[in-house]
Amino acid sequence: MWESFFGFKKTPFSDRPDSKQLFASGAWKQVQTRFEFLVQHPGVGLLTGEVGSGKSTAARAFTATLNPNLYKILYVHFSAGSALDLLRQVALELHLEPAHRRGDLVRQIAGAVVELHQSKKQHPILICDEAQLLPHPALEQLPLLLNFDMDSSRLLTLLLIGQPLLRRNGQLEPASWEEALEHAAARLAAVRAESGPEAIGFLGSNRTTNEENYLLGCIARASIGTNNIDHHRTADYAGMITALAGPSGVFATMGELASAPAFLLVGNDPTEQNPLVAWQIRAALRHHGSRLYVVNSRENPLRQKARLWLEVAPGREAAAVAALVTADVARPTSVLSAAQIQEWRKAVAAENDLVVLFGHALQGRAFAVLSQLAEMRAASGQRTRFMALGDYANSRGAADMGLLPGHLPGYASIENRAARQLYGQIWGASLSATPGLDTQQMLEAATTGQLKALWVVGSNPAQRLQRSISERLGKLDFLVVQELFLSDTARLADVVLPALCAYEKDGTMTNTAGEVQLLRKAADCMGPRSDFDILRILSHQLARHGAGNPIRLRTPEAAFAEIRQHVAGYDLSWVSLLAGGAEAARPVPPANGHAPYDVPAGTITSAGDSQFTSGSLSRYCTMIRSLDEADAHS
Repeated sequence: MWESFFGFKKTPFSDRPDSKQLFASGAWKQVQTRFEFLVQHPGVGLLTGEVGSGKSTAARAFTATLNPNLYKILYVHFSAGSALDLLRQVALELHLEPAHRRGDLVRQIAGAVVELHQSKKQHPILICDEAQLLPHPALEQLPLLLNFDMDSSRLLTLLLIGQPLLRRNGQLEPASWEEALEHAAARLAAVRAESGPEAIGFLGSNRTTNEENYLLGCIARASIGTNNIDHHRTADYAGMITALAGPSGVFATMGELASAPAFLLVGNDPTEQNPLVAWQIRAALRHHGSRLYVVNSRENPLRQKARLWLEVAPGREAAAVAALVTADVARPTSVLSAAQIQEWRKAVAAENDLVVLFGHALQGRAFAVLSQLAEMRAASGQRTRFMALGDYANSRGAADMGLLPGHLPGYASIENRAARQLYGQIWGASLSATPGLDTQQMLEAATTGQLKALWVVGSNPAQRLQRSISERLGKLDFLVVQELFLSDTARLADVVLPALCAYEKDGTMTNTAGEVQLLRKAADCMGPRSDFDILRILSHQLARHGAGNPIRLRTPEAAFAEIRQHVAGYDLSWVSLLAGGAEAARPVPPANGHAPYDVPAGTITSAGDSQFTSGSLSRYCTMIRSLDEADAHS
């Protein structure tokens, strides 16, 4: 298992290549990459490397971010003193009586580390600046060993992807950018010609920029000709915009939360899922005496702050809100008693300015109730504002840019002829009027063989959906993944294209409140490319194979100019964005007279991530997590 997972034969430390020039730069990022891998795959980690490259300092910094209750950090820095003294120090940290001879000390430490791992009480991470000084056969039996002195091409292929990978003879092997993109375009074009555009699907990301999401939609709908495009939806922005968009001010901004007089929070834990929103709520409660009303199916820290708290069964949040708004007080519902309905209605009716916050608990037809609530309050001269809470940095932007099977950018329905003609003219193609498959439907179609090819950008459905990979992706003829790391989905791919993270490229993102902000590249990175460049070049390669027209937008700035001109609600001040401001995008989709918007069950789900479980490194303080929330009156 160890050999097949890592793709190379395990060898004793003494036989591994000693490449002192390896990782001479970028030590911090390389250590971070390995720590992220350790956090995602708890086991035993042995991280070694040349002290002079800065990896030892970086390793110390990142171990400080790990939860000491889960990880046992053992640091051996031989250049800082006698090897014997340092080995004795490690032995003491493991509560051992240090032996007198170096060989005996090594055996003691190795045995204790293995025992600690097997006990599952803590995950040991052993950091050593020279692995050759700590060899022992027992350590070879541990499940995870990462050695900085390993061959660089192998290690980068395993963790941080540094160059494109092509599957040859069942194995992912390094390839040039030209070869990888040409191969990907040729295979997509072949599937399109043999099985039609509907045999191809696209999964976008809620971490890529607006411009990249816009280009992905262009390739799917114009170059390929399919509406099979979606992303991991964690809040129903399309439903909210379709049902509630109208007069200016119906949606709250992030800054407005800090002074809002009252909040109705439905089915979300902002403390863990949206920390900035939680900060703003607490600021309003503390500085302005604001009131908080919560409807939720699970405990969360804001309960102590709530004026009223209503705990319902999981999945019944929408029914509870509907009962509060529409139920007859004389006829109690299965969710609320008559007394609860009266108490809540009286409290909410007393609030002249109310902000309604919600996560994935409200979606589809549930927004009709919110619309009714807003209309009732407006008739009484009261103000109601709304904010959907998505899980990720650009969840809202992905939806705004049309990474949805039934909506174009700006939430125009794909069945709207005028909208199709507009974007068809911009992109140089005739767009299909048939709504595409959502994420679940695409994976089901892959199972039956209906979907032949899937292009995944910054998403990991194989891990997120927690389903059998063979059942969902095994029948695909062709899978391409654009990703920073070799994720579970990337390991299944036929082509892996290494992408840059958000802070290594230019563009814009839209936060969960609909406010657009500018990203500026912090550094130039060799090897990976931005998703924008990957998709732009792909469009040219597809055009060579007769699939659509090449995208002429050469920079994110040019793409954003097109977005500002054509996407509803995005005609924003460029000057304000350049100055570091956040501009609120307010899409108002055209009315099309179709049936009320709805989504299939399970289409929109929260990832359930928190500050400390999302797979990223966060500073962990056990004291903060153990403190009780102050009540609303303290």
